[in-house]
Amino acid sequence: MITRRALITTLAVIALTWSADGVFAAKEFEGQTLRVAMWGGGWNRGLHEFVGKPFMERTGAKVEYVIGNPREHLAKIIATRGQEPPFDVVQVDDSVKEQLLRLNLVEKLDLTKIPNMKSVVRSIVDQPEFGPPFMIIPIGIAYNTEKFKEAGIAAPTSWDILWDPRMAGKVAIPDLNVVMGVHTLMAAAQRAAGNPYDYEAGIAELRKIKLNQIYSSPVEVATQVTAGNVWTLAWTEGRTNELRFRNFPVKYVNAMTGGKKGSMDIDTIHLVRGSKKKALAEIYTDMTLDAEAQLKFAKAEGWTPAVTPALEKLKADPVYRERLAILDEKGVDEAFRPDWKILNKNWSDIVTKWNRALKQ
Repeated sequence: MITRRALITTLAVIALTWSADGVFAAKEFEGQTLRVAMWGGGWNRGLHEFVGKPFMERTGAKVEYVIGNPREHLAKIIATRGQEPPFDVVQVDDSVKEQLLRLNLVEKLDLTKIPNMKSVVRSIVDQPEFGPPFMIIPIGIAYNTEKFKEAGIAAPTSWDILWDPRMAGKVAIPDLNVVMGVHTLMAAAQRAAGNPYDYEAGIAELRKIKLNQIYSSPVEVATQVTAGNVWTLAWTEGRTNELRFRNFPVKYVNAMTGGKKGSMDIDTIHLVRGSKKKALAEIYTDMTLDAEAQLKFAKAEGWTPAVTPALEKLKADPVYRERLAILDEKGVDEAFRPDWKILNKNWSDIVTKWNRALKQ
């Protein structure tokens, strides 16, 4: 006969080691830390709230964030190649993804452990086993609606506003260390030569702008926008929305690039080669692609999801339909997306000529 004490003990053991909600997994990963490299600002704030916190609750593991831009993360990975990697998971843009794969710096993921991958917009999926897409990044023009109205200047519709004499000293463009810099360079090349890949023509065209600054951090330049020193700038839609969703008078313009409707970057998430946290990384990646998490992130911070169910809900909402430029596969296909194999092949020359012309 089973005694009452033995029964209680047995039930307690079962409760501690098993539940449909994954308590067993929490015991399995308790005490471990997953290091995730990503952007800062609202990006980090939103992903921590809607992915990081639920991930920690589910697994029992902790998340440690390494904040920086993708090229900074790439430099750290290369510097520690063959040693323990500086982080386990890295989120990057198109420019760095091409290099991560070419230089064999990331591990292959088991896509059977990432079921939410099936919901990603099909046309942006490319070698997902080495890093699934998780965010769509429209890149164009942001402008201070209040400053424009006070000055009697019509709302801009194209990249041309950067060269408008009325904007002298009030324009910011990104440096090449952030992906928006290349999109800006390609827009300038298209304007000057009709070819977005003619980077020499683009650099010469950018020299004509009377700049307030060339920024390296999209988070830091936001302080210049809110201070009223920068009236218009080349920026991402997401960073624009981070301010707009907090009632700052700024709007995004999905400006034409390369004959296409707006410019676009795709952010991907990768397991860094040498990481011993593959199982945790696959859980985190799948939770990043969760439709509800992506929807909450979009509504809170203004970034565009890469999964169709979240896009469909946003498209059905008139508020977000007006605030987000790309809300379906058609919008993705209509946008300009640079060929980074071409750009990275010429990268050293692009950077040298950019620095010589614009930063000296």
